[in-house]
Amino acid sequence: MLTYGDMMTLLMTFFILITSYSTVELKKFREAMGSLQGALGILQSDFYVPGPHGQLTYRQNMLSHSLNEMDLQGLVEVTQTEKGVHFKLSSPVLFDLGKANLKPAVYGILSEIAEIMGEFPCEVVVEGHTDDIPIHTPQFPSNWELSAVRALSVVKHFAYQEEIPPAGLSAVGYGEYRPIAPNTTEEGRAKNRRVEIFVRWTDTASGDKETRGQGDSETED
Repeated sequence: MLTYGDMMTLLMTFFILITSYSTVELKKFREAMGSLQGALGILQSDFYVPGPHGQLTYRQNMLSHSLNEMDLQGLVEVTQTEKGVHFKLSSPVLFDLGKANLKPAVYGILSEIAEIMGEFPCEVVVEGHTDDIPIHTPQFPSNWELSAVRALSVVKHFAYQEEIPPAGLSAVGYGEYRPIAPNTTEEGRAKNRRVEIFVRWTDTASGDKETRGQGDSETED
């Protein structure tokens, strides 16, 4: 009887362990199914896991597909962070040299980015950056004005064309003062001419703003 009792106790312990491991795997399975169903547009399900990351992979894949079709893969960078998504766009993708009017050809890319913004409440900061070549025009006395107006053009597109809530949008112009590469070569100056878009989910955003990317300076103006 003692041997039989020991065996039953060990079997019970074994089945308890098996059950607990099964529960963990079921949780992972539910999360995986949630991501898959979110990608397929199924928003209500026992397996759906709400939150920004449920749809993010699908949206990023759609954006990457659009970039490949437009041959812009090397000119637009997308980075997922713990608090949101960071987009870095080379200025020639968005604007002509010395201009701040968005190219109509880029509307599709901005729409894809807006889809990511529209999934959940978020704060969006658009930064304009230039290279260190001075610009002196009636409209843009310096790179500061150029970078600021470019950032504002992107913000206005999101607000008026993509219907992103304006209260969560802001534009900043850094001119040539936050380079990410040396301005001593054309390649470096091209990298510095950029627009960066920071999308931060509001449920993870804190009252303190973290230091953001570096600016894009614009020589081509």
